[in-house]
Order: sequence, then C-alpha cells, then structure tokens
Amino acid sequence: MNAGGDRALNPALPRVAAIFGLAATALIILAAVFTGQLNSSSGDLARSVQDMTHHRFAAEASAWLFALALIGFVPFFLGLAATLGQRGSGLGWGGAALLIAFSVMNAPANLVPFVIAHDLAAGINAGDPVAQAVAEGMLGFGLLVDKMAHVVFGIGALLTAGAMAADGRFPRWLPPVAAIAGILMLLFALALAVPALDLAIVIGSAFTVLWIIGSSLWLLGLMRAVAPAGR
Repeated sequence: MNAGGDRALNPALPRVAAIFGLAATALIILAAVFTGQLNSSSGDLARSVQDMTHHRFAAEASAWLFALALIGFVPFFLGLAATLGQRGSGLGWGGAALLIAFSVMNAPANLVPFVIAHDLAAGINAGDPVAQAVAEGMLGFGLLVDKMAHVVFGIGALLTAGAMAADGRFPRWLPPVAAIAGILMLLFALALAVPALDLAIVIGSAFTVLWIIGSSLWLLGLMRAVAPAGR
C-alpha cells in the first residue's frame, strides 16, 4: 500500500513525460527561430503568403518542427496527468484531455505553411491568382483553427494549474506560471477581434515553455526521489 493514500504509478511514466516535454520544448524553440523570418498575420494574408513563398525553407522547417513538437507534448501531458492522478485529481485528467485536444487540433494547422511553400509556391510566384487565393484561404483557416486551439489550451492549462496547486508536491511557483500561460493564451485567441492582443502569444509561449521545462525537471527529480525505494 502506498503511503498517504497515493495511487500506484508506473515509475517509467514521469521519466518518459519529462523526456518528451524537454525534447518537444527544444523543437518549439527551434521552430520559433525559423518563424521569426516569416509574417503570419490574419490581417494581411496576401503578404503572409508571399513571405512563405520567398522564405520556403523557413516556412517548411517551422511547420514540421511545430507539428512534431505539438505531437511530442502529448506524452508529457499524459505523464503529468498520471502523476497528478496519484492523489485522485480529476482536474489533472480534465486538463490533460484539453491540452491533448489542443495538440491534435493545432498540429495539422501548423502544417499549412509547409503546403504553401512546398506545393503552391511555384504558382504563386508565377502570379497564378487561383494558387494565391487557395493559399490565402488555407492560411486564414489555419490561423482560425490556431486561435480556437489556444482557447482549448488556455482552459486546459488553468485546470492543470489548479490540479498542480491542489497536489501540493510541485514547487509553489509552477502552478501560477501554468495559470498565467493559460490566461495569456486565452487573450491571444481574442486577437481575431482585437489585433493588439497578438502580442499575448509571445509572452504566453514564454510562460508555457517555463512551465513545461520546470514540470519536466520536477518529474525527473521525482524519479530520482523514488528510485531508492524501489530497490
């Protein structure tokens, strides 16, 4: 029987979650470097499409890196929820479900720049109005899905922050960081109506990265702490 009423946890889960969390975060940071060369804005789709055709490598690389990172976060969300579930927290599983939904929604949306740069660039650069219109439509739809996905992320992050705070084992600063990330992502979703809120994605992403790195390192520390007991 586990002390304190904790439920049994597969000892591999926290380690796997931490590894995926750190690896996916590294991919996100690398993708952001390539994205810095592009201008993806719902306010000027034509210019955004032109940027992607002029910086094809950056568009293709950032698209795949973001998509792979988002899918890579799924094991992290599952492992974190399983750890929170040790103490019977339904909030952790609810938050994980929404965070996974965010990844599944947003990964395909982030591949739109790849399709534009790889498959439509020749027609766009040749002045084909059909290719330009298709690219703008795809990009506009992808940006809309991205905003919707960030609403899901924001709610999931807030639920997870509540579960982490109730758990009591995490460093005190981690739950507020997760909550702030969630709030900022919700504000970013409102950028469709208030373009000035686009800046929230930059600050929100920084808080998200800090939360995932901090949680991953904590999960690795948890494994080191329980390792002697399993010997």
